[in-house]
Amino acid sequence: MGAGAKLPRIIFYARSSVYPALVAEAIAVIQVKDKLSCPWEVVVTPIGNNLDATYTLQPNLAGTESPTIDQLQRDARVIADNLQTRLIQVAERYKSELSSSFRELA
Repeated sequence: MGAGAKLPRIIFYARSSVYPALVAEAIAVIQVKDKLSCPWEVVVTPIGNNLDATYTLQPNLAGTESPTIDQLQRDARVIADNLQTRLIQVAERYKSELSSSFRELA
């Protein structure tokens, strides 16, 4: 990527630490199934005095060949097109696992 180019990123807030964990898991599924050009990650982002935790979804370029801006824009489109569906799938799986765990405890 050229010097001075800014990486695409999405900043979001969450009151529960479960949500960013689900987003990270959904991104991992998208990485494998929908073939992103580089890994993406969810990181805690300190911004202002917000009471809710702030997170950033961004490409992780450590240890990878630097993708082009076109590849990153394609990744952003793939994430936008697939995140909601993958997030629901991951959340349903966790819900099922939790329900199963509670039944075992009863």
